[in-house]
Amino acid sequence: MLWPRESTGCAETGSPEFPVVLLEVQMHPDPGFHHRLAAETFRFLQRHPQVEHLEVVVITPHQRHKLGPDQLPRHLRVFLGEGHWISLEELSQQPNLDPLLNLLTLPVRPAALI
Repeated sequence: MLWPRESTGCAETGSPEFPVVLLEVQMHPDPGFHHRLAAETFRFLQRHPQVEHLEVVVITPHQRHKLGPDQLPRHLRVFLGEGHWISLEELSQQPNLDPLLNLLTLPVRPAALI
């Protein structure tokens, strides 16, 4: 969980410019991940009703991991579609990548490129 700084004036609620961020890093297959992510997100919102602006960010090594069933309920598809999904493999292929972002991609880079 990443909360905005106090100096933003929205540390408790988030704002469009400085949202509260729920960051999930999922490095292994987990067929129950989608359901768990939704449950944990809504449980967080239940415990913190003051949060008005929340962004969910999921980092995965690549898109090949099985993170849930092929057929999802409509509400779950809508929820997952609102999140930000970052594939480290795709990120590593971007030219002129910021050096700090480049560090994040080390786990998925071939040894010859490191």
